[in-house]
Amino acid sequence: MNRRTARPSYLLLAGLLAAVLLAGCGDSGPSVITDIRDLDKPRGTFPADGPLWHRFGLEPPTGAGAPLLAWDLPDGWKHEATQMRPYNFVIEGDKETSAYLTALGKAQATLGDNVNRWRDQMGQPAIDQKAVDALPLKPLFGNDAIFVDVGGDFTGMMGGGDAKKDWHLLGLMFEAGQQHVFFKMTGPASTVVPQREKFLALAASFRREERTASPEAPARPEPPKPSRSKLTWTMPDGWTSKGRSGMREVTFQVEGTNAECWIVFIGGTGGGMLANVNRWLGEVGQKQLTEDEVAKLPRINVLGTQGVIVEGQGDYSGGMGGAAIKGALLYGLICPLAGRTLFVKMVGDADVMKGQRARFIAMCESLALEE
Repeated sequence: MNRRTARPSYLLLAGLLAAVLLAGCGDSGPSVITDIRDLDKPRGTFPADGPLWHRFGLEPPTGAGAPLLAWDLPDGWKHEATQMRPYNFVIEGDKETSAYLTALGKAQATLGDNVNRWRDQMGQPAIDQKAVDALPLKPLFGNDAIFVDVGGDFTGMMGGGDAKKDWHLLGLMFEAGQQHVFFKMTGPASTVVPQREKFLALAASFRREERTASPEAPARPEPPKPSRSKLTWTMPDGWTSKGRSGMREVTFQVEGTNAECWIVFIGGTGGGMLANVNRWLGEVGQKQLTEDEVAKLPRINVLGTQGVIVEGQGDYSGGMGGAAIKGALLYGLICPLAGRTLFVKMVGDADVMKGQRARFIAMCESLALEE
């Protein structure tokens, strides 16, 4: 099997992490999408055997009645989910070591790029493609995944600062459609190295299961949902609507420019706040943020809750839903809602976008759901 491609039964749905943007104050009246799809339903066609519930609208491990992600937990390990990492695992009694599972849009990166990104985090030099191809393969979700096993001084995702001396990284990765799937463990070498076989055993045990409610794992109550809601907004001057297409509820364009903004709803968490913030920043070549840094990003009131504002400037790689742009500026909104997540994304030439920030914020704040 090609080490770069997932088996068909585990192909991840391309574009589910597509993001979106919105902007606008202006004096024009509210615009209503009259042909909007039912917002009660998840976006896209979820594969029946999709392994990650937070990407595909499946139930989390405590749910019932839908395909679930299951695993065999090694002795001494426990599942300890965080807001940013639904599938986070720790060693009992150890506060530094953790392992987590995620999947990200691959954008312009290759598996080799990600191997070297991990090596760089450990202070190790990059290796060429021949060396990447020679790395061992280990099972992850029934796929042959590249296995990275490297020690050094750990600087984390962002680099800089004080390195953590004598740490170790274990990681598995494979490509599935337009996604890369990762299972990664970091911590002091004295802890991680002896846990290597347990890490690999846990990775090999990830699977989809059909479950029903039990006294130990009651079904989660369904959150209240609006009936055939319509999304409305106040459209700013100088903007035109290009209507709905694909997963986008609507796309806007700043007249006479390449600046576009679009809105997407995705069932569940859409991959989590941390992954989506860093995916957008990566699309304009900006450094990745930690969970603590994401928690400090600005927030605005949208649809009765708070959404996170993301900003980044650089050469836009095109992401999932836009052409590459040199010298771009990106604005984004990520807003978790009951049972789904709202994404609003706007990208264009920086000289145009700098004059659109206030409109972007006002447009997001103007969003409303009408029954």
